[in-house]
Amino acid sequence: MIWNHHWLWKTFPGMNDPHFCADCGRELEKVRRAEVPEKESELASELIRVYNLTERRLGRTKYRWTEFRCPGCGRRYNVDAVRKMEEEK
Repeated sequence: MIWNHHWLWKTFPGMNDPHFCADCGRELEKVRRAEVPEKESELASELIRVYNLTERRLGRTKYRWTEFRCPGCGRRYNVDAVRKMEEEK
């Protein structure tokens, strides 16, 4: 049973600028994602690390967030990964 919905927000200057895939070089598209992560899943551990979530709501809350996806190879990037790639340029 889902208790509620929660938006996870992260942004950085230039978030709306074009960004490119580290693997194939195609332009990334911003996509919205919505999932109910289970406590022991890989997604849950990523959300805890990236968004500092607490485990008590996992499995009962639908989280929504924005991430980047490469239309060529399908690789997904979280906001922190894209920000880090831009800082390294």
